[in-house]
Amino acid sequence: MGPLRTGHPGLIELLPGLKSPGVFEKGIEMIYIGNAFSLGMVPGYLLEQVRLSPCDAPSTEGAVSCVGHADTAAVLGVGFNRISVSLRPGDILYVAQLRGGRLPEGSTTLPQGFAFDWIRVEIEVDID
Repeated sequence: MGPLRTGHPGLIELLPGLKSPGVFEKGIEMIYIGNAFSLGMVPGYLLEQVRLSPCDAPSTEGAVSCVGHADTAAVLGVGFNRISVSLRPGDILYVAQLRGGRLPEGSTTLPQGFAFDWIRVEIEVDID
């Protein structure tokens, strides 16, 4: 078997050899929309398995917002939700990285010359 690329639908079960039982729970997959990624979101023993990849803007349907900046949340059309996130295998975090400067206070749309670059963050686990 090759690496399990998390974020795909299906059941995820506890894999042998992991140091933290209960990391995998059947049928649970969280999708987050955020404006930042921190290494503190990932258990230390899984840091080497973090995968970052550019992507298109995701659907926000069914996703949990972890956007901690009110104006950014308004522009993205998601709720302002300053929460702590602990990513597990099976979870996906889509990060909207603002390019162009700081959003003017009270923004509800992107000003001219601004854009979001989207990054998909997931934990890849090798099950060989």
